[in-house]
Amino acid sequence: MLWHIRRGVAALLTLIIGASALVGCTAQTRILHIGVINLSPLLAPVFEGFKDGMQAFGYREDVNVKYTYLEAGTIDKLDDLVSTFLTPEIDLILAISTPAAQSAKRIAGESKRIVFASVLDPLGAGIVDSIRQPGGNITGIRHGIHEAKRFEWLLRVKADIQKVYIPFNPNDRAAVINLNIAKEVAASYGVEVVERASANNDELTAALTDVPADVDAIHVLADNLIASRLVSGTPNFLSVSLERKLPMSVPIVSQVAQGGLIAYAFDFFSLGRQSARLVDQVLRGVKPGDLPVETVEFELAINVGTARAIGLTLADELVEQADRVYYGNPMGSSGANTPQPTIRPTSTLPPPAATPTERTF
Repeated sequence: MLWHIRRGVAALLTLIIGASALVGCTAQTRILHIGVINLSPLLAPVFEGFKDGMQAFGYREDVNVKYTYLEAGTIDKLDDLVSTFLTPEIDLILAISTPAAQSAKRIAGESKRIVFASVLDPLGAGIVDSIRQPGGNITGIRHGIHEAKRFEWLLRVKADIQKVYIPFNPNDRAAVINLNIAKEVAASYGVEVVERASANNDELTAALTDVPADVDAIHVLADNLIASRLVSGTPNFLSVSLERKLPMSVPIVSQVAQGGLIAYAFDFFSLGRQSARLVDQVLRGVKPGDLPVETVEFELAINVGTARAIGLTLADELVEQADRVYYGNPMGSSGANTPQPTIRPTSTLPPPAATPTERTF
């Protein structure tokens, strides 16, 4: 009789252990679901970098994580798209761009964990309570305001720049902020900014067609309208730069590969990879609001091929300071081929002493 009781208990324990193992297996194999909301196709590389970063942390798409990617195209569509992420299946929202992050917080901030990427000023935009302690269910990566340094790098490529042409979209808050910063820096160096408001594609076409004859360089601001005409459309920023032999500063590192002369900026793909680190911490149980907002890393990129095409000789010391250097003809020029970056230069030669006629940075 005792033997039967022991055998029954053993069987019951086996059944319980087996059931527990099954539950554990089910929990372990549950696929996490991340909703991704993006404002513009220009920011799509952020999502690609994010997926690459997630894979490096062990999240394999369609194995233990899946993504629902929605692209609004215009700001007015963001709220409706974010609303589709309010289902229980969504574990976290990745919001790409300032408007997307604002919408995600407004619509889903009470119920969903949110990580944002490619936001200029999350504090000023009302997305976080502070940089060190974001609060609530949100944190992310900011790219900060680096326009002053970027404008200074443009002035460094050519010592006699006196007038810089800056078309801008007056309806883009970030563009207006960056324009004002560029004007402040220009004034400190005795340089004049020639600004041109361009609120739509037709106005931007006019701005590119009627470039003043006496400008010495072009400074391209970071907004979707302006960026849409970097190499596309007729005319575009690259064609004007090449035809007029004007040095051109661009706001994104990848745009240097397309023909921009110089950028002090961040790379969208790298930004996406960086945001994956925050998402991994959140998925492991850290409250988003307790994770400080991170700042993306900036790089100096120069296109030597573009410099040749516009008849500009770059100082060796300038090239040696770059994180990425591109060679070959810029896209859109005769016999163009896609330039490839070098590895980071290894020389650490100090810049030459400034003469009284040079700008000192």
